[in-house]
Amino acid sequence: MRFPQPAIEAGYHIIASVDEKSYDPGRATMGADHPLVWWHCAGKGHALYSALGHAGFMYAEPMMIRFLDNAMSWGLAENGRACSN
Repeated sequence: MRFPQPAIEAGYHIIASVDEKSYDPGRATMGADHPLVWWHCAGKGHALYSALGHAGFMYAEPMMIRFLDNAMSWGLAENGRACSN
């Protein structure tokens, strides 16, 4: 399976990224600018990807709750709109 490389592929809109110099990414390296949150068109709809929240307790954090709330609001606002890169 080939995973997308959102930092270099057309049609991916990066919302948040991290500088890999600030931590050790191990085998998950994606280069100096490591995307964490992005959206892209998937068929006729919009898809949002997030690499945030690897542990359950993180979903109790106010900023994570706000992020998820905003992501759902964005998705609902895009409902029915044509998706174009």
